[in-house]
Amino acid sequence: MTDQSKDRASICEILGCSGEGTTTRWVISEDHGKRELRVCWKHAEGEIDPEKVPAEA
Repeated sequence: MTDQSKDRASICEILGCSGEGTTTRWVISEDHGKRELRVCWKHAEGEIDPEKVPAEA
């Protein structure tokens, strides 16, 4: 295993969360469709507030 620096890609993509992104999950929203987001352990399962899903760049 190699060490990785904590860059923007290693941070949870849920708005307002600064946890370390440890996994990815698919999120489906009416506004943004189906997307794969990098999330922390707290957001790996369960419901996510649609307002917390970032708009696509």
